[in-house]
Amino acid sequence: MVLNILYGENEISKRLFRQSNKYDGICYHKKTKVYFKLRRKIKKKNLIKHHINFTITIKKPRDKAAYELLSRTFKTSNIYNLNNKKYLPSKKNININNYNKKLIHIKKKIITSDLISFDLFETLIDKTLSKPYDIYDYVNFYLKNDTYIKNRFETEKKLIKKSNFTFNYEDIISEMIKKKNSIEINY
Repeated sequence: MVLNILYGENEISKRLFRQSNKYDGICYHKKTKVYFKLRRKIKKKNLIKHHINFTITIKKPRDKAAYELLSRTFKTSNIYNLNNKKYLPSKKNININNYNKKLIHIKKKIITSDLISFDLFETLIDKTLSKPYDIYDYVNFYLKNDTYIKNRFETEKKLIKKSNFTFNYEDIISEMIKKKNSIEINY
């Protein structure tokens, strides 16, 4: 039996799943574990016995990571993108000699430097939120403030117009505090 599964817990997967009976479920992963939401109950041990056609609905570059995870976990499955084109294994192999030369060069730079700085993206470590704006719900939950999300969006909108996207987190908080104080004074 063949199962058609959408990969990605996102609006695209949810919409396609609702609109078409072609798809038997949606799956996503957290760290290295794959989770399934299926139309009908299938025991996990029986899931591996099915031939699965995956359609990846997440955007680049995360789609390649999804392909790697799915191809390793479900070796006999077919994996497609939203255009119904089959993903193919990457033909780019790491040239180990070139890699070692670069690594030695980086080590020398580190040893001779007084200060070393790294940019780490949250997705490299762990991404627990699906969309960037989900953090607003998270903060709102802890603040227990019904107007936080609305105020946050309005503040960002105002700063975008005012500064043409050249603002930071401190600017947002400062502006929200000003707004809060002006509201309290008017009461």
